Amino acid sequence: MAYVSSVAALGPTGTTQEDEDHWSDDEAVSHYQRTKREAHLVARRFQAEGVDVRIGSPGGIYGPTDTSTLGRMIKLYMTVPMPVVAFRDAIQSTVHVDDCADGLIRMIEDGEPNGEYVLCAESVTMREWIEAMMHAADKPVPLHFVPDRQVAMIGGLVEWIVHAFDGPHELIHEYIATAVNNFAYSGQKARTELGWNPRPLGHGLQQMAELISR
Repeated sequence: MAYVSSVAALGPTGTTQEDEDHWSDDEAVSHYQRTKREAHLVARRFQAEGVDVRIGSPGGIYGPTDTSTLGRMIKLYMTVPMPVVAFRDAIQSTVHVDDCADGLIRMIEDGEPNGEYVLCAESVTMREWIEAMMHAADKPVPLHFVPDRQVAMIGGLVEWIVHAFDGPHELIHEYIATAVNNFAYSGQKARTELGWNPRPLGHGLQQMAELISR
């Protein structure tokens, strides 16, 4: 049996990449993290009862035709000139949707019984991620990045700005709660044990940009 969790369930980190053994008991930073953590613990209870449950924990999944909040935000950054953007310092871990699926299949077919695998291609700051989006879409990079602490303080204004650009404002408070915390994770275990070889972030975003521009 396989369960798809998230690095959000494992919790925020420091600036150094963590692996499958990391777990934070601190209060959840978002409803998403809380629900993923509770489900992750249910999967672990099944493991403890002798059921072979293999848990895959992806980072931020991105890819073409994504209609999620993250996917719509990426499309917004790639299509609308934005001299000033929110988010800068927090570290996030990313994985292309096709590589995530490949990692899950490898986990099911070749993973260890009751194994847990982080599926993250790389960890980058929000600034690096946004600049990679702009480069992929051949757009000028923003002139100013609003520091994360200030973003957290003016969440309502950020939500209004995103809504003004017809962006995904409905869950922006959840997005902010995640984007201002570090989620730095390594997928080295999956690479070593499963032969997983995810594409670099720049490559994946370039593919997205080409589809969006059509």
